[in-house]
Amino acid sequence: MQKILVCLLMLGPLCPAYGGQCPHGRFLGEHVCNWCTTLAEAEDFALNYAQRRIGVEIADVFAGGNPFNLDNTYLDTDGTPLCRGSPVNAWRCPPTSTGGTPTAFSCRSLQTTGNCQSWSAQSNGHYSYTNCT
Repeated sequence: MQKILVCLLMLGPLCPAYGGQCPHGRFLGEHVCNWCTTLAEAEDFALNYAQRRIGVEIADVFAGGNPFNLDNTYLDTDGTPLCRGSPVNAWRCPPTSTGGTPTAFSCRSLQTTGNCQSWSAQSNGHYSYTNCT
């Protein structure tokens, strides 16, 4: 951990990758929809994923960018190395049903349309947060 902090302090954005994959495949599968351009498509993406992975609810869906990942020089408050995603359109998609596997999602566009970035863990793809609300 100290090596990472020293690297960040001395080299900033030139600090080499922490060794994780950016973006992680889990994050791509759970939150990135390469074909989504509308609310309805984001709702379909969320529903299709939730039906494949029982117990998983998707909150935020990001349109796929090219390249999706900007860099990997970020640390979360607990020191977890993060991937930062490119600015893209995004939707917040809570399930409209409760209990068990969701049967529908109701999405809304996040603020700053076209400029929402994501931060996710390099080690396992866990989605941390976005700059949009």
